[in-house]
Amino acid sequence: MRIVRLMMERSTTTPAHRLSLPSSVRPARLPEPCQVSTSSPSVLKRQRQSEKRRLRNKSRKSECKTRMKKVFAEVGEWASAPPQAREDLLPLTRLLSEAYAAIDRAAARGVIHWRTAARRKSRMGRARQALLEAAVLHRPLTQEERDAQDLEAFHGAREDFGGADVIDVTAVQEEEEEAGEETGGQEAER
Repeated sequence: MRIVRLMMERSTTTPAHRLSLPSSVRPARLPEPCQVSTSSPSVLKRQRQSEKRRLRNKSRKSECKTRMKKVFAEVGEWASAPPQAREDLLPLTRLLSEAYAAIDRAAARGVIHWRTAARRKSRMGRARQALLEAAVLHRPLTQEERDAQDLEAFHGAREDFGGADVIDVTAVQEEEEEAGEETGGQEAER
């Protein structure tokens, strides 16, 4: 006990973190508020600017949170009674668009980190996608359906090129090489 008393007496001159006593025995240190010299005009200006920015950033963060809550509330309403058509989800799409815009603005201004913005947007998108899948308005395509879409796209592209079945790439390359030889390699000299 005598050692503790001696350590306590020394604690007025020695910082508490240097004492080898457990925290329960150390004297409590009260936090000292930071005193800023108010005589300097630049310090006062910096304080005013910081307060303005803090309030502006706070409102931007609040706007993001409010818009996200509206989106999730709308998704929650639709979860109990799934929509019958995609047109029923137009109000949700509008809310999502507004929320994405607010989040993008906040990220652009540095109010929130860009990865945080991406996470929040992804979270809302996943909620919308889950709603669509629950309502059977969207389902993943099977392999056969994907193949049919690819084939349809191929035929559409073929018609755009005058009905040519296959474009022979090697023949086109040979023609370009022959054209280069006819010019006498003038392009290479330039």
